[in-house]
Amino acid sequence: SNHALAEDIDIKSSAINNCTSRNEGGGVYQNRNASGSSLTVENASISNNECQDNRKHGGGIYTNAWNVTVTGSTISNNITKGDGSGLYAYTRTSLTLTDSTISNNTSTNGNGGGVWFDYNDNNVRANLVLAVNGCSIDGNRISGSGSNIGLGGGIYTCAGTVTIGKYDYSESKSPSSVSPAGSYITDNDGNVIGRRSSISNCTASYQGGGIYHNLNAEGSKLEIKDGTKINDNAANSSVGGGVYATVRNLTITDSEVSKNKAGNNGGGIWFYNSNQTARDNRT
Repeated sequence: SNHALAEDIDIKSSAINNCTSRNEGGGVYQNRNASGSSLTVENASISNNECQDNRKHGGGIYTNAWNVTVTGSTISNNITKGDGSGLYAYTRTSLTLTDSTISNNTSTNGNGGGVWFDYNDNNVRANLVLAVNGCSIDGNRISGSGSNIGLGGGIYTCAGTVTIGKYDYSESKSPSSVSPAGSYITDNDGNVIGRRSSISNCTASYQGGGIYHNLNAEGSKLEIKDGTKINDNAANSSVGGGVYATVRNLTITDSEVSKNKAGNNGGGIWFYNSNQTARDNRT
């Protein structure tokens, strides 16, 4: 794998494929937990990488940079026996995913099949921001047994703010120029002008087949909008087949949650809020 301590790393128009690590970061490992540090992945492929040892994280990418962005990229078919099979971001500020595909990543003993985004400090968590703009998060799988294992087939996060929506292209594109994995928005002439997000065919052995979002704190929110589709996900033995949300505010507008399954409650959505006076929760 590619290991780096640099404060800022840019991976652009590149492929990091078929790499292995006995430890963290099968494809990319960045250890730079410092103010202003960043990881930028743009028009890249991070695929078929593996963390081999048990409870090691980030099959495709492991980073603890403060700001992480992934744009126009594919993170697929990565394997780990820990958290974040595709992308593991132990991040103090933000993770922004745009116009990208995160698919068919697998963990046999962890959380976050496609994406894991968290920081182990509730004060930091309240200010974490995850933005998913026009991405396909599909076919990721997480399994395992034991305490707090098997959560979030597509996405695992404890961020204060999570938004899942579309991405509008600055210029229209021809249909032949875009990834077949995307859910695209077209104009009357058939030109591609944007991309919707989808979280589909993801599986968690325990909770949150599509999304696991857990931060029951003042101001925490999950917003799903802009024609996002959350379909055909499963939480095999517990709750939240499509969405598991323990947050203060959950808003779903102009979107679809369908054909998801849970072994217990909430086949589509499992929503828990300990603040009984909370408002503005709409589906």
